[in-house]
Amino acid sequence: MALRVFCTLDPTPFCAHCEVRCFKAEERTWDRPMMRCAGPRSWASGFARQGARHFVGSVRARIRRLKNRT
Repeated sequence: MALRVFCTLDPTPFCAHCEVRCFKAEERTWDRPMMRCAGPRSWASGFARQGARHFVGSVRARIRRLKNRT
């Protein structure tokens, strides 16, 4: 999250969908299971808007990947 504040891309993408990798591979492998646990809990803690943006962003990223395959 701290690196996302200093991201030079505009608009700033979510790290999971970004093509530029700021984090090391070990940090990303640790981050995935942690966010699988913390992500759903954050919706109930007042971060529903950010969670919804992340969900929509992930759907858009998947659609872009599918379009680029063909």
